[in-house]
Amino acid sequence: MTAIEPGRYVCVKTKGFIPWIIRRATKSDYDHVFIVGYGGQIIQAESGGVQIAALSGYAGAELVANVAEPMTDVQRAAVVAAARALVGDEYNFATIVDQGFTYLGLHWRLLLRLASAKRVFDCSQLVVVCGADAQPPMAWMCGRSNTALVTPADLARRPGVVPVVLA
Repeated sequence: MTAIEPGRYVCVKTKGFIPWIIRRATKSDYDHVFIVGYGGQIIQAESGGVQIAALSGYAGAELVANVAEPMTDVQRAAVVAAARALVGDEYNFATIVDQGFTYLGLHWRLLLRLASAKRVFDCSQLVVVCGADAQPPMAWMCGRSNTALVTPADLARRPGVVPVVLA
């Protein structure tokens, strides 16, 4: 079992048709990402919006986390606080559609504008926005120009991201 400090992000391979499509489109083993909170909790953006769940829900799943990336206690606390402040915000379905079009080589500016809306998040946007609240900010944009373009695949490929196992 690997202890994952609060404020870290974890990329996970989940089951189902949509996660499979996401992994195929992004050429990645990972289709979802969340932030580790305190007391065995996680903060994640799913179809029901930004919510708190149990980290144990991903026990046995294939995971990587940014545990080898340097982060101070202050940065990690800021990431968790930012994520908790977003609980209840809506899920950003437009981002998922936009990413699908992008990986097909199609670009629809109106869709990207909708995907970039404030206070709606897909899982990667949640992580990137919360990392930006740390001082100094975490560089989790992965070279993308817009949070709506960052994917779990991008976050999984960053330096300091290593395999982890939950019991």
